[in-house]
Amino acid sequence: MPVPTAFDWAYKSGAVDKKPRAEGPSRKYTQAQKDEFFVVLAELDSVDGTAARLGLNRSTCFNWARKHGKSKPKVIPGRKEEYLRLRALGLSRQEAATSVGVVSRTGQRWDDGMVKIDGRYVYPDTPPLAYNLEVTTSFTEQENTSTYAPLGIPAGSPHPTPLAVVEQEISSRYLSVQEWETIADMLSRGDSQRAIARELGRCPGSISREIARNRHPKLGYISHGTHRAAAGRRARFKSSKLAEPGPLRDYVEKMLKEDWSPEQISNCLIKDHPHDLRMRATHETIYQAIYVPSRGGL
Repeated sequence: MPVPTAFDWAYKSGAVDKKPRAEGPSRKYTQAQKDEFFVVLAELDSVDGTAARLGLNRSTCFNWARKHGKSKPKVIPGRKEEYLRLRALGLSRQEAATSVGVVSRTGQRWDDGMVKIDGRYVYPDTPPLAYNLEVTTSFTEQENTSTYAPLGIPAGSPHPTPLAVVEQEISSRYLSVQEWETIADMLSRGDSQRAIARELGRCPGSISREIARNRHPKLGYISHGTHRAAAGRRARFKSSKLAEPGPLRDYVEKMLKEDWSPEQISNCLIKDHPHDLRMRATHETIYQAIYVPSRGGL
């Protein structure tokens, strides 16, 4: 009988007072594994990548490298470009990361387009917040500037994000960046959702849905993540039905040449093809195809 099973039975029956702690797998490595680590490290110049390739503990590998003065290997230029090229060829994240000598987490950051600013990885469209000062980021002091330089990037560099993009307000129906930050600040103070709604002049139901939609299970409501999530939920451009060649486009073109109006064509599509849902086009779709080249160009 296995010893852990016997101890488990004895603990449940009350024969012993304390259940023994389960021991994890041993982290001791052989000299051959250590030698192989340095051979691969010389090839990849990355402790993370070497540990990932050989399946060794990352902390142990860094200790080995630190004792031999190799804890800060040089960065190989073009590693990110090579990783993205491999990803475009269809390799998985783990395969591409191992090939270029980085860990999978670094590959995920490259896939997401994250950049490192002041020691933190952030998304390019994320306005930085001064958490250490416990204040809300405000753009009022930069009203006369055309660009907003993120933390760690000097103004005038090729990376500043246009202020119009950061604070773009699609419609008054949607919450703005300042309103998201106000919600986060008032929630941190313990204000109720109705108090937040009164402050912003919004419906309490809108505030409730906004908080429920963008609340992190551990971190709570995060305003700078809300902006990115909202942008991802926006409707993407959809090509017109009449932009692609096919029976529907041929039918509409034929009827237009016979001087039929878009309303007449839309109604005749239903009568002539009652069971074919692919042969459907509203009169507005036909009008757009006539007057907007990108929507069909009829």
